[in-house]
Amino acid sequence: MKLRSLLSASLLLAGLPAIAAAPALAADMPYYATETTTVTAVPSQCADTGILSRIEDHYNWSDQHTWHRGILIAALQEPRPQVGGVDNPSMIPKERCTARAVFNNGQSRPVYYVIEKGMGYASVGRGVDFCVDGLDPWRVHDGDCRTVR
Repeated sequence: MKLRSLLSASLLLAGLPAIAAAPALAADMPYYATETTTVTAVPSQCADTGILSRIEDHYNWSDQHTWHRGILIAALQEPRPQVGGVDNPSMIPKERCTARAVFNNGQSRPVYYVIEKGMGYASVGRGVDFCVDGLDPWRVHDGDCRTVR
């Protein structure tokens, strides 16, 4: 009997190194909380009142002094960032936007505009390039405002 218990004890002790060398399961590992980094989203500039008023003023001035159609923008509504579209790689940070222009005759049309950082007067501030869909008589922005979409 003593031999039997001595044998079983030696077998048990012989198996301990194999158990200790086995990989630990995820539940057995200690958990150390890591520091989290907070990322703040850059707000869209599409709804900036300065940009919207610049588009409205420039379009209305152009119509009154160049095209003489009498179609003036009364308000720009629903400004939002444009999703998708082709964005060619550029060294100039750009944000593509769209809004709905409501005119003095009651009609409304989409307006597409690009806000370019560092492209204002003498490279200070923001530059804005825009196109009113269907009202680009000289096709400055190609057909259907393609270059600012």
